[in-house]
Amino acid sequence: MRGAPNRAVTSADAGLLIHDGYNAYGATVGVLGVDGGSAKDEASLWLAARYRRYLGDWGLAADVSAGYAGGPAFDVAIGWGDVVALTAGINGYALKDGAPEMAATAGFRVGAVIIGGLFYVSALVFTSAR
Repeated sequence: MRGAPNRAVTSADAGLLIHDGYNAYGATVGVLGVDGGSAKDEASLWLAARYRRYLGDWGLAADVSAGYAGGPAFDVAIGWGDVVALTAGINGYALKDGAPEMAATAGFRVGAVIIGGLFYVSALVFTSAR
C-alpha cells in the first residue's frame, strides 16, 4: 500500500430512511476524511444509498451502504435501530500525487436517538444554568 498503514478515516453524515415493515431504504450525505500517510489532506463529500433490514421486532438491524466519498465507498453495520451500530467498510480515496488508494475501516456509529438525547440534555443544562 502506497498510502502507509497508519491512516485514520473520519466521517460524519446525516440521512433519511423510509421504513417499509422490516425494510428501510434511504440515502445519506456527509463528509469523509482520510488522515495519515500520503493521503490528501482534504475532506470528501460522502453520498451513499443505504438499505436497512430489521432482524425482528426488538430493533436489531443490519445496514448496507454503497456510495462515493472521493472514491468508491462500501459500508456494512450491525446495530440497534437508530441508536448505535458497529461498522466495517472499505473506502477509496486519493493520495497527494493523485493516485487512487483503498482503506479498510471499522468503527462505531451513534444514531439519531443518541444525538437527539445529547441535544436534549444540553438544552436542559444550559437552561437550568440561567
